[in-house]
Amino acid sequence: MKYLVKEKATISTENWTERMGEITIEQFAKENGFEIFDDIPQQLIAEQEKDQQEKELKEINVWFQQNDYIPNKIITGEWQSSDPRWTEYLKERQTKRKRQDELKQLLNL
Repeated sequence: MKYLVKEKATISTENWTERMGEITIEQFAKENGFEIFDDIPQQLIAEQEKDQQEKELKEINVWFQQNDYIPNKIITGEWQSSDPRWTEYLKERQTKRKRQDELKQLLNL
């Protein structure tokens, strides 16, 4: 399978004849300013990785928003500092925070 790439647009040539009819891949690429690659282009892989990292960062941010009330359970005395739910929250928060920092660094945020 080949890939046609033009700036941020990428077209897979899978099922080309069914989708495009008689126009050849080469002809389409030439007429529309696309480059032809035999493998997935590195820029596409990089974009997919960036998209995945942004999605993961968004999920982490949502987790923080959904769990920002938990420290209040300690402050109000509803939970004790030895409560297993609190220690589990702290462990998960530490993991999420570390990953959040890594993603922000990778995404230059």
